[in-house]
Amino acid sequence: MISILGITIGVAALITVLSVMNGFDHELRKRIVGMTAEVTISGFSGSLSHWKQIARTARRVHGVQGMAPVVTGQAMLAADGNLSGARIEGIEPAREDEVLDLGSKLVAGHLTSLSEHGWNIILGRDLAYALGVTVGNHVVLMVPEGLVTPTGLVPRVRRFRVSGIFDSGDYAFDSGLAFIGLGKAQRLFGLKTHVSALDLHLDHMLAAPQVARTLVNQLHGNEYVSDWISQNRSLFQAIATEKRVMFFILLL
Repeated sequence: MISILGITIGVAALITVLSVMNGFDHELRKRIVGMTAEVTISGFSGSLSHWKQIARTARRVHGVQGMAPVVTGQAMLAADGNLSGARIEGIEPAREDEVLDLGSKLVAGHLTSLSEHGWNIILGRDLAYALGVTVGNHVVLMVPEGLVTPTGLVPRVRRFRVSGIFDSGDYAFDSGLAFIGLGKAQRLFGLKTHVSALDLHLDHMLAAPQVARTLVNQLHGNEYVSDWISQNRSLFQAIATEKRVMFFILLL
């Protein structure tokens, strides 16, 4: 009787722990896909000049549901003596919502503010806290790749109004990511009409590797195609290893 009870408790513990691990894995995947594209097409040179042509090709691929151009770069943000580095993403609000559904993650402000004529910026919740700002305040954005003058390299500097704050539930994003309008980002990072990448949203997120392979075969070879699974492969491998170890420990 005692042995049967022990086996029952052991099996229950095994099921509980594995259920928790599987739930964590699922939640992690959902959060990653919630803030990153399932497939990304970027240029080996650092930018895409013919991105509209690439977009037409990508739209014909089975499984592609939406896409958005993006300009990315690193910058320093300053406000009231507080400094913080951040990844800046220049987006078109209407198109970006097809890919990330960023609007649903806003806890203050409106995504459409990035379409307005003013220099507006949307910050992650923890980034805004580190800078000590909220909606309506201003931050100074400094891009290291500046202008060459007779006196040396001068960083590009622009004052932005905080028009929104988002909360993705992931500290890595909330503490180090900010969004501005696509055209503003092209000007700041000196890309003219080019973009850094095309972000794609799919019908099924697990189809990302297959869609990426299809795009590699259809494009000209001057583009780099990646998917969210390969980008986070080491993380998912670590979680899978952890699950196996926990399984064997509980079997002992």
